Amino acid sequence: MLTVSVLWTLLILVATVAATPVLDRALGRSACWALAVLYLAAAAALLPATSSVLSGAGDDALTSFSQSWAPQWGVELAFRADGIGIVFSMIALVIGAVVLAYSSHYLERGRQLSFSLVMALFTLSMVGLVLADDLVLLFICWELTSIASFLLIARSGAAGQAASLRTLLITFLGGLSLLIAVGLMVMRLGTTSLQEVIASDIWSQDPAFTSLVALLVGFAAYLHAAAVVKAGIFLLLRFSPAFHDVLAWNVLLIVSGLITAFVGGLLALQQRDLKKLMAYSTVSQLGLIVTVIGVGTEAAILAA
Repeated sequence: MLTVSVLWTLLILVATVAATPVLDRALGRSACWALAVLYLAAAAALLPATSSVLSGAGDDALTSFSQSWAPQWGVELAFRADGIGIVFSMIALVIGAVVLAYSSHYLERGRQLSFSLVMALFTLSMVGLVLADDLVLLFICWELTSIASFLLIARSGAAGQAASLRTLLITFLGGLSLLIAVGLMVMRLGTTSLQEVIASDIWSQDPAFTSLVALLVGFAAYLHAAAVVKAGIFLLLRFSPAFHDVLAWNVLLIVSGLITAFVGGLLALQQRDLKKLMAYSTVSQLGLIVTVIGVGTEAAILAA
């Protein structure tokens, strides 16, 4: 009997993606309600892992799963639930359920499948990303969130064409930066384990290498966050234990975050379209979060 809470959550999300076309044919617009229930079921499946992490028990039977995937490269299909991963998973699943329920009668009749299917893929990719405990797996899920974001915007038709292409370009550049960072970390440290990479002594022993990787990760995360995808914020928080006292990391995040907060807020005040106003104000708030992460202290990370 499987007891891995994390694995059950991911399996439910995989089943959700597979079931979406079937549910759409059978229930029409009401399929979004069924998908919302599946999202909540995935969140419920993560509760045992959440309880284990909050209690400090850290029971591996509930919080982690690992399966050999590409042994010749040392890559594993490894997932682990920790505080940050659980918070972002619950955001994706619970808010995702609300969005699906709301969209059941918001979207035009006959067009909900293109939304709900890509939404299910996006949620699976996002939860996979925040629970990933392997650098290669993290990068794959990162790219899947980029593709899903592009498709979600592109399905809007002509009105979303320019925005979707802009999002694809921005996230592609961020993905390229992250790929270089992942390659450098794997080559230098000889492992794809995310836990081992973050806990490595190399970050305190080689300032030049540390600054280079920190800038690449920061650049990748910032571009992803600029596309209003919170995966960028997650990446900054995930690597903060390794880079929180690196000057290049601090300067990059604080300066870019403050500029983004100001410009995003200024542009938000000029909007008359509600969606654009929300988008720019969201970017502004993301800028503030990036700034606080850049401060790097324990209190600042908690505030972020």
